Amino acid sequence: MLRRTARKRKAKGQEIALPRNATTRAEILTTGYQTQTSMSRPSLLLGPTSATASQQSTASADTHTVSSHTYIPDNNIPMQNADGSFQMFGPNSRYLPCSNSTRIYDCHFRPLVTSLIESSIAPSTLQIYQRGQALFYEFRSLYGLMNTWPIPLCELLSFIAYLFKKELSHSTINCYVTGLGFFSKANNYEDVTQKFVVRKLLEGIKRSRPKKNDLRLPITRDMLKSIIFSLACVCKTRYELSLFKAAFSLAFHGLFRVGELVVTNSLQGHTLQISDIHIVSGLLQVCITSSKTDQLGKGSNIWIYPQSDLNICPVNLVSEFIKLRPPVLGPLFCHFDGSPLSRYQFVTLLKNAIDLSGIDKTRYSSHSFRIGAATTLSMDGVSDSEIMRLGRWSSNAYKGYIRI
Repeated sequence: MLRRTARKRKAKGQEIALPRNATTRAEILTTGYQTQTSMSRPSLLLGPTSATASQQSTASADTHTVSSHTYIPDNNIPMQNADGSFQMFGPNSRYLPCSNSTRIYDCHFRPLVTSLIESSIAPSTLQIYQRGQALFYEFRSLYGLMNTWPIPLCELLSFIAYLFKKELSHSTINCYVTGLGFFSKANNYEDVTQKFVVRKLLEGIKRSRPKKNDLRLPITRDMLKSIIFSLACVCKTRYELSLFKAAFSLAFHGLFRVGELVVTNSLQGHTLQISDIHIVSGLLQVCITSSKTDQLGKGSNIWIYPQSDLNICPVNLVSEFIKLRPPVLGPLFCHFDGSPLSRYQFVTLLKNAIDLSGIDKTRYSSHSFRIGAATTLSMDGVSDSEIMRLGRWSSNAYKGYIRI
């Protein structure tokens, strides 16, 4: 009746706005939900609550005002653009023409705003979030669910259970859920990932699937000598030999994370650059501009001392490598053509060298250098606070690296 009256008034040139709590049959068929004011009582936990941004509780308004322009969310906005970036208020949203503020935003500032928001988290973290988002779309496609936002609570709970059945760890599932919350908030949608039942579900996963012990073994100083000696049979050129000798020695003596030395998945967020390396009075000065525990880039300097054994001395091996390195800017460790050393190449050569040394390589990884250095320092009587400083740990996590 209300719709018929609206059509009559519109035919006469009059405009009419439906009440906020009015839900049309078309809306129910499209979303599968009714507004809270007209729907029946939801079932416990898995019952529908709200499917669209305009169907939030009374604490969340149907329309959102951006500057002096009224913004109405579109329920079928794809959260990820073709270029891999996530969508802010975009062209798929409907706007009521109140002013030109949105046109200015779209034409001049939207790409910059999106870029700055993406820069608020580490590139590797954004990749993990996008991977989780891709899995969520895969889940929706598998079960024939519509791509509606904000995410219905029942869908999120089902998705978490789906990931649990795929044997994913608690930490991985938690990262993916955090990513969905990030994209929801970035698009001005309700963040259902913080609901009580969601947090309890994740806690239940953590309790039912305890964290596995770290079985990686440490690379000790003696083992480092053996690995570097074996590189002569693994590397094909003199340049490669010098490259991996320097990389492995620096990884051990500097307690470096592999992502700080090499490029991971084409990302150079924390990778050491040639400009970060200086040799001063026989010492190796390394300027760490940012790291896993220094996302804002406050920076720090570490000094690496020479070793009596020149075959594993980081100052000697890095100096020899720099003499051969092509005069190009970029990551410290690069190939002769200037392309950066990748994580895959680092790990592959390490495994081959360990295998050639007659040691079982299955329990060693690039992180074994960091584990071995922390263990060696502890065995040498270095204090815990000094180990934390040298390894740039900001918590007691360093204790898990000491294997005595």
